Amino acid sequence: MTTTTTLPDYDQVAAELAETTLSVTASEYHGALCGYLCANDKPDVAGWVAAVVSGYGREDDMRLIRGHDDQRMVLARLFAATDEQLHDRSFGFQMLLPTGEDDLTERAAALAQWCDGFLFGLTASGVSDFSKLSEDVNELLRDFAAISQMQRLEDESEEDENAFAEIIEYVRMGTLLIHAELKQQLGRPSDVPMIH
Repeated sequence: MTTTTTLPDYDQVAAELAETTLSVTASEYHGALCGYLCANDKPDVAGWVAAVVSGYGREDDMRLIRGHDDQRMVLARLFAATDEQLHDRSFGFQMLLPTGEDDLTERAAALAQWCDGFLFGLTASGVSDFSKLSEDVNELLRDFAAISQMQRLEDESEEDENAFAEIIEYVRMGTLLIHAELKQQLGRPSDVPMIH
C-alpha cells in the first residue's frame, strides 16, 4: 500500500501566491501545475516556473517563485506532492480546492478556476493537437472547458452539494486518465494503471 503525500493547505498556498505578483488563485495555480505535470515527460521546477510566469506573471516574478527558494517552501511542497499524487497507484490524487466549510458558490468558482488552469498547463506545455489524443481524453477536455465556464450557483441545496461532489470526482479521475494517457504517449508510462 502506498502512502500519498498530502498537499499543502489551500490557505497556505493562497497566502504564498499573494506575496508574488502572479494573477492566479490557489486553485487555478494547482490546476495549471497538474496540466503541466501531465504534459511533460521530465517535469522540473524551473520549467514549471517559466510556464507559470509566462501565463500569469512577469519576468521579474521568476525570482519570486523558484520552487527551492526558502521563502517559497509551500509552492515547492505543492509541486512535489502533486507530482507524487499523480503517480500514486492507489489513486490518492486530490485537487487543491477550498474546504467544504466554504460556500458552495466559492467552491464551484474554485473548481472552474482549477479546470481553466489545467487547460492552460496543458497548452503551455505544448499539447495543442488534441486529435492525437483518445476520444475519452478529448471528451474530458471538452468537459473541463465547460466546467471552467461554470456560472455562479443561485442556491445551495443538498442536491447541489451532491452534484458538485460528483463533478469533483469526475474531474479528479479524469485528470488521472489524462495523466496516464499523456505519459504513455510521451514514452514514460505513468505508475497509475489506465482508467477506463
